[in-house]
Amino acid sequence: MLKPHIPKQYQAGHALIEWVIVSLPLIWLGLLAVEVSGWHSTRQELALLAQQATLFASMTGGRTESIERHMNQHRSWRLHGAIEVCVKDRVNQLMNDFKDRRLSQQLGHDVIRHDHIAEQHRRFVAKGWANGRGPRSGQSISAANFLRVSVILKHQPVTPVIRFFMPTIKIASHHQAVMQSHRTRNPNACVTLAAYKGKLAGGD
Repeated sequence: MLKPHIPKQYQAGHALIEWVIVSLPLIWLGLLAVEVSGWHSTRQELALLAQQATLFASMTGGRTESIERHMNQHRSWRLHGAIEVCVKDRVNQLMNDFKDRRLSQQLGHDVIRHDHIAEQHRRFVAKGWANGRGPRSGQSISAANFLRVSVILKHQPVTPVIRFFMPTIKIASHHQAVMQSHRTRNPNACVTLAAYKGKLAGGD
């Protein structure tokens, strides 16, 4: 039985279609590999910057604005998306329980003392607070001197194809530090660092 003759141009067309079908998953895997590598590097850089900013804030009263200032000063172009920074501690409740009145009067603003923790704890236990936990915050003086921070970066994918389907990807990082200064009130629990404008490529 004779086989139908298929012109060469049709054979080439079928071969091209088959190649596209086979190669598309490989192309997607390649693009995803590039993005995953970029996400990993971005996450590491964000974590390092945020931890350094958290340590800086622990030495300057524990305010969100201190974290914001440090991150803005040391942030690189790679962290180009908007970044939300939040201090997770309920500072007002902690201040109601643990404000050092004498020291606050001397300094001219409300503070939680960061030193003599054991002595403060014994005093609060003597007041009848179970395990030294404050009635409003439910925390101890040790916990009141622990700064807890979360940062969320709205990362824009580098690859245009991935960016078309996923315009932004949220990368979260959580940090903590022991207070190295007297804790002050924190007017803004959360602040947002604006996204960089302009090209995504460039130097620091």
